[in-house]
Amino acid sequence: MMGITSEGSECVRISKLSNNKKEYMPVEPNFCTVVPRALNSLFQQWDAQPPAGLWNISGEPCTGTSINTTELEDPINNPSIKCDCNFENGTTCHIIQMRVYGQNTRGVIPEVLTAFTYLEFLKIDQNSHRGPLP
Repeated sequence: MMGITSEGSECVRISKLSNNKKEYMPVEPNFCTVVPRALNSLFQQWDAQPPAGLWNISGEPCTGTSINTTELEDPINNPSIKCDCNFENGTTCHIIQMRVYGQNTRGVIPEVLTAFTYLEFLKIDQNSHRGPLP
């Protein structure tokens, strides 16, 4: 089982090896800082709160419903994200889909959206946004 944690001051990926020992590997900075901050900033700017307990909004977001078989469009999962964890031989996850549907969000589409460099699908209809996609 893989996960992301902070060991001391360094953000590391934990991989459980076959002999039940943990292996700690450094990860790129956006795993523990840029992407979670961008996600929280985006939801804060739009005043959209993810459902409690479905995925981690304070650390590595690629957990829970963002990586299991729960569909992006499941009504309990809004706003929602989906991650693909098949990067770097299955050791790296990236947010590839995001849905903030019918949340009555307003305003411009923020520049922080550019932090999601692997985003392939964005569903933000039934809201009141204006301006171009960054």
